[in-house]
Order: sequence, then structure tokens, then C-alpha cells
Amino acid sequence: MGQLFRNRRGRSVNQNSFEVLAAWVQALHGQGKIPDVLFSLLSLYKADAALIVRFIEGNCQPRKVAVAGRSSDRRIARGRSSFAEIMLGENLGVSRNGTLWLWSELAENSESTESLHIQSRILSSGLSDVGLIGLENSTGICDYLELHFNSQLSKDDIIHLSMLAATLSKTWEQRLPGTVQKLLAQSRVRKTLDQPGLPSKPILDVNNPFGLSRCEYRICAMVKEGMLVKDIATGLSIREVTVRSHLCSIYAKTDTSGQIELLHRMTVGAAGRVLDIAESDQQKVC
Repeated sequence: MGQLFRNRRGRSVNQNSFEVLAAWVQALHGQGKIPDVLFSLLSLYKADAALIVRFIEGNCQPRKVAVAGRSSDRRIARGRSSFAEIMLGENLGVSRNGTLWLWSELAENSESTESLHIQSRILSSGLSDVGLIGLENSTGICDYLELHFNSQLSKDDIIHLSMLAATLSKTWEQRLPGTVQKLLAQSRVRKTLDQPGLPSKPILDVNNPFGLSRCEYRICAMVKEGMLVKDIATGLSIREVTVRSHLCSIYAKTDTSGQIELLHRMTVGAAGRVLDIAESDQQKVC
């Protein structure tokens, strides 16, 4: 993890974290690429992916501002889903900036059925833990830095990342104006280059080319019918947060950024034949 030394309180500090922080500040002022800094950050803490996500009031789907991953295929990294909303729940947007949350620590304090469901979703994504750092909460907008881990963080890593969190947040608030808009525009261009034409296989194809679960498939069909999250939850007799959790998985499998793009993919181009799912199968299909 790089050379360690002790601060005045006797805690070990990774010297490489200062280099990453310096690069972060430079990138926020137009002197570097933020995705490159995210890659350095995930490498420092042995994470599998790093995302900056933005939530906008009135829009239930997060926007990926920047993404980096260990995979050599950048499309895989950009297909990563955010767990911020299902982790923080009602605390999304009101959580304290510069604070590190780990799903493993949140789960220790909750044994609810919903927590077990979220843990199952995280584990099914091949992850051992998810870390969140609140970057900024302003009127109608909140930004988070999200780290996905394939293995548990060490105690030293947690201390280092917690120490770094406040500075990451403070410097994010002082970023060059227009930074987020520029990153979002670049992301749209890359996505267009990755997918120059319409998808060759419809999401609701009879052969289920994206490996959707039975419940995910049903939710896609309901989204295609124009149903909202609340309506889907009522129709399937599950909670809204559970629907959003399934949607996160769907976005990752179909490489879509949110419900609007998912709906576009299902309604534009060659229409796929929908699997015949019996309506009588309403009981606990999710």
C-alpha cells in the first residue's frame, strides 16, 4: 500500500495518499483527469471500482459523473451501479459531508429484512463491501464518492480513508466551475462511441440475453409499460427500495445509466418478444 509513517497521534499514514490528494486537487482545477485520479485512489485502497455519482432532487436515478475500474474494458467500469441510495435510504442528501460510510459497518447495526436484502444485492455483485463519502450537499443536489471493494478493508485502510474523506469533500466544493458538466458531457460522448448503433439483442428478448432474474425481467416489462417505481412496488407487493435495488442490478447487467435509458433501449429499434410470465405468479417472485 506504499510507505507508512506515523502522525503526531501515533497513527500510521500512507504517504501515497498525499500524492493522490494532490492529484485530486489539480484535476478539480483543470490540471489533470479525474477518472485517472479515481483509478489511483482505488489502487491505493485495493478497491475494484470508484465512482462519483450525483443525485438531483426530483430525479430518482443517479448520474455517474466519473467512473474508474480495474477492468481493462472501460465499458465494464462504466456499467457499475451505485449503491448509495439503497445504503443511505432516507439519509441520502442529508448525510454529513466528508464522512466515510461502509456498508459492513451499517449492516452491523441493523438486522432488518431490508438490510439483509441489500447485503444480498451487494454480495451478488461480487463485492465484499461498499464505501461512501459525501462530497457535497447543496440545494437539490448531492454528490458522493463511492468505492466498491472485492475484499474487506483493513483497519489501517479505514483510518486512512476516513482521514482523507474530509479533505476530498472540502476540495470538491472548491472545484473549478463547470467541472461536473464537462465530465457528464464526456461520459455521454464515450457512451455513444461504445454503442455506435442500436443494441443487437433486445433486453426483453425471449432468450434473456442479459441474464435477468425472473423478477428483474418482470420489472423491465413494467418499466416498458410506463409504470413508476411506486406502481411497480404495488404491483409486485414489494417495497419501493426493493424495486430500486433490482433496478440497480438491471442497469449493471444492461449497461444503462438509469430508467430513462433503460426505457429507451426497450422501446427503440427491433422489438423483442416478451417472455410469457404468468400473472398468477405474483406471490414472492422477487
